[in-house]
Amino acid sequence: VFLPREILCVPRLGCLNVHPSLLPRLRGPSPVAGAILKGDVTTGVSIMLMDEGMDTGPVVAQQETTIRPEESADQLSARLFDMGANLLMEILPQWELGEIQAVIQDNTQATVSSRLNKNNGEIDWSIDACHIARQVRAYYPWPGSFTYWGNRRLKVIEACVSGLEKDPSLEPGRVGFLSDGVVGVGTGHGVLEIRRVQIEGRHVIRTQEFVSGHCNFLGATLGEQ
Repeated sequence: VFLPREILCVPRLGCLNVHPSLLPRLRGPSPVAGAILKGDVTTGVSIMLMDEGMDTGPVVAQQETTIRPEESADQLSARLFDMGANLLMEILPQWELGEIQAVIQDNTQATVSSRLNKNNGEIDWSIDACHIARQVRAYYPWPGSFTYWGNRRLKVIEACVSGLEKDPSLEPGRVGFLSDGVVGVGTGHGVLEIRRVQIEGRHVIRTQEFVSGHCNFLGATLGEQ
């Protein structure tokens, strides 16, 4: 939401906003998903003094955190907004007393996150397993990551990169068993271990259970309609 200057000028101390990234990095509507998708190791929250631009106002305070290895967007969002709320309460008294100087953002260092839509979640099995695993985390719960098994949409709810660098029998999109009954899918580079899935119209289920009820899933090539 962009507020006009006449509104921004009404509060005596300006309008403060909590943004879930370390500005000027990842301005825009999807900073949490963007950080996970890019493979960032750290992110954080910024308290900024709002102006008429998109997350371009001077930064009042920031706090950094490490992104956990298997953290999904909903989990990271919850942590960041807790951090942001606590940071805001901490700095408000100092801001009111004029003890904090807002710092102008360096626009040369700015990046912008994209607005997500439901089509962003379709998995491209020709890219590498690391990127797909990050996508599954970044797009959970919305827009979700999905593929097609025949004419049915299959959501991949949880996944990770398998320790197998490359199984020659698993071409991109091909489903097969890995060790100990683990289900994997070939990608453009590496193998993606899929842990939980959801076929359209059904509940989320562990992949081993899904295979037990759909034996023809093994050997299928996902993404083909």
